[in-house]
Amino acid sequence: MSVETREEPAAVLSLPKKLNGVRDLVVLTASGASIVPHIPTAISVDHTGDDTLSACTGAANDCSIRGAVIFANNLFTSTGGDTSITLPAGTYNLTIVGNTNNAGAGEGFSGNVLIGDVDFRGDGTVVLGAGSATTIIRQTTANDRTLEPNPSGLLNWDWTISGVTITGGRDTGGSATGGGGSMLTGSKDNTTTITNSVISNNWANGLGSLGGGGVSTEGGSETFTNDVFGGSTTVAS
Repeated sequence: MSVETREEPAAVLSLPKKLNGVRDLVVLTASGASIVPHIPTAISVDHTGDDTLSACTGAANDCSIRGAVIFANNLFTSTGGDTSITLPAGTYNLTIVGNTNNAGAGEGFSGNVLIGDVDFRGDGTVVLGAGSATTIIRQTTANDRTLEPNPSGLLNWDWTISGVTITGGRDTGGSATGGGGSMLTGSKDNTTTITNSVISNNWANGLGSLGGGGVSTEGGSETFTNDVFGGSTTVAS
């Protein structure tokens, strides 16, 4: 995020997270201190293909869904800032295979956003679809889940998605990969928020009833509001 002040800042301090997960800033200048409201960096996906187009400048066809997450991850790593990703109506087919060396398992916990499931590393990332009937994120590979927020299991980490359908995820790695066909998320003091979305036709094996054919969480809290779950399966191996 950017900070605009009338004076040269002497320091910029982050306040504790509010109930909605965001942090405002305290800007210190020579004349005093002021609170700057939190404004995430906003980008919009404009390309439905599965590739690494991550410039996300607003020019045509320079921001895929995977590229937008690369942008958000890099921003968080470099500045600690967070990103709001707008995902317009369209079908976003994920086609990049996660693990070409093992046909029986996908990417697992690699955390590599370039392959397989889409790995969100940026704390506070928000994904805003145009509605679950029109914005569809579909995994098409045989052995990869669809999304993986916080693959490193960082503490006190937040992620939000709304207005999408997430479908086609396949976690076939058994107990070693944690379950979660559509997504694997969470760690201590994490908050995952899923709103106005459909989680359908996802599959996981190896963890019995704890596998989370639709969603599997490793800790923290999950908030579901106006969501629909259907056609997702967990099979013990």
